[in-house]
Amino acid sequence: VSGIRSVKKYLNIEEVFIGIEDNKPEAIKILDAAFDETDKVRIVRLKTIYPQGAEKSIIYATTGVVVTAGKLPADCGVIVLNVSTVGFIGSYLSNGIPLVRKRITVDGDFVRSPQNLRVPIGTSVSEILEHCHIDKEQCGKILMGGPMMGIPVAELTTPIIKNNNAIIVLSKQASTPPDTTACIRCQKCVGHCPMNLMPRNLEKAYDTENIGELGKLHLSLCINCGCCTFICPAKRHLAQKNQLAKQLVKSKSKGV
Repeated sequence: VSGIRSVKKYLNIEEVFIGIEDNKPEAIKILDAAFDETDKVRIVRLKTIYPQGAEKSIIYATTGVVVTAGKLPADCGVIVLNVSTVGFIGSYLSNGIPLVRKRITVDGDFVRSPQNLRVPIGTSVSEILEHCHIDKEQCGKILMGGPMMGIPVAELTTPIIKNNNAIIVLSKQASTPPDTTACIRCQKCVGHCPMNLMPRNLEKAYDTENIGELGKLHLSLCINCGCCTFICPAKRHLAQKNQLAKQLVKSKSKGV
């Protein structure tokens, strides 16, 4: 609460919206009671649906503002801060201590005792696995981030930085990708895309290196939530292709 008031005061923010999913009624009740009308803080009950926390999704769900292609939230008069950032700002303004620790979740089917840890910035992934008694040699894959948007860790010496919030450790069985088959044109990827994109068409445009078509299909709006890959019955790597397509567009624009 102190963090929210501090952010509002020092960033000269007129109105604050706090989005909380409806499966957390206790949190909604506590924050509702913490503010009055003079605070100009509105608690917004959100549907419990993935990826509700994505920047553009939560902006629309809480304020009704649409951040169009090519624009940033700031261009629309909006700034998005997660609860950890707000909490840290409140703490920093009271004691002056910079961000030296990060709260992370260690989970996954290879983790016997999932847990939340507060670790110093710079702690290596290897040290965290040792602390949690995880056999680094026997696990299949380690992700930095969540199960849908996490990025594989290439080196166990990789340090924890301020952006990290989770380490997911998967068994060899869970990390083995299924065989990909031909698209059956079921359109499930289209129906589940929160940005209303056409992932199958984007994949085809990437495979043929059709830069113009990637632009027409609004590739830049993809938030890499992973919904298209997860829902695809043909197990096609749609979300991954979108990220490769972004790199292709960037390299072509630089003339590489």
